Amino acid sequence: MEHFIQISELKVTPSPDVLRTVVGSCIALCLFDRARSIGGMVHILMPEHDGKQDTPPGRYADTGVPALVREMQRSGSRAPGLEAALFGGASMFTSGSNGIRSIGLRNADVVREILAEYRIPVRDEDVGGTLGRRVVFHCGTGRVDVSMLAKPTWRTASAATDGNGKK
Repeated sequence: MEHFIQISELKVTPSPDVLRTVVGSCIALCLFDRARSIGGMVHILMPEHDGKQDTPPGRYADTGVPALVREMQRSGSRAPGLEAALFGGASMFTSGSNGIRSIGLRNADVVREILAEYRIPVRDEDVGGTLGRRVVFHCGTGRVDVSMLAKPTWRTASAATDGNGKK
């Protein structure tokens, strides 16, 4: 069975299920238990919860990573036996160095820090850059297929044509 993971969602599922998502500055964190052929994914939007609102735990790295680990443990996994792979963290927007542009890499940093606290090794990652990624996680084998998304071409309304190349 295939499952598409939306922003802030997390899912843990056994072999042979497949988890899919698309990320830009978000992080797709995949956890795999090789001994049990169980996999899980969380689609993280932001690095840290601000505490001001009640949101799904998967929305933030500092709540999403522990929530995914807990779900894996409920399925019989143990944190020391898990492997991690993370993808995304792109700089999708063009603002200042302390603005939105740095969110993607900060997401990746916080995820790595929390994984280190759980002593979960990162066996694969593809983060940064300026393009989004399509992520397909095969929970039976731990294989993750990642493809880069094409950069969109934006036109202003004044540059639009009638379809025949004429404005």
